[in-house]
Amino acid sequence: MIENHGGYFCPVNVFVENIGKIRRSLGYTQEYMAEQLGLETNTYSKMERGYIALSVERLMDISKIFNMSIAEIEHFSDMKNYPLFDDKMHILIEMIQEYERRKGSPGAKGKSH
Repeated sequence: MIENHGGYFCPVNVFVENIGKIRRSLGYTQEYMAEQLGLETNTYSKMERGYIALSVERLMDISKIFNMSIAEIEHFSDMKNYPLFDDKMHILIEMIQEYERRKGSPGAKGKSH
């Protein structure tokens, strides 16, 4: 299936495939996405797998959740070292390191003696 998006043609399955990849890269669950979009989880899952049509409006809503443009979603596979994910990974690593520091400190809560 091919649709016209802003004067050029793009296979819809590119969006469907990339939405799943991006969602997983961001650590979002299908449940989270469904909640953000006001859908049942089963409906979102079918949409992500291409069993339910992806409207332009829904694609725009998803792009807002991902904080990405529709073009970035379309070309996600082509993007190497996408900075959004590098930044999020850096933040996650810092959080884990901070947790480990606190866990190992003498006054840390939850530490058994």
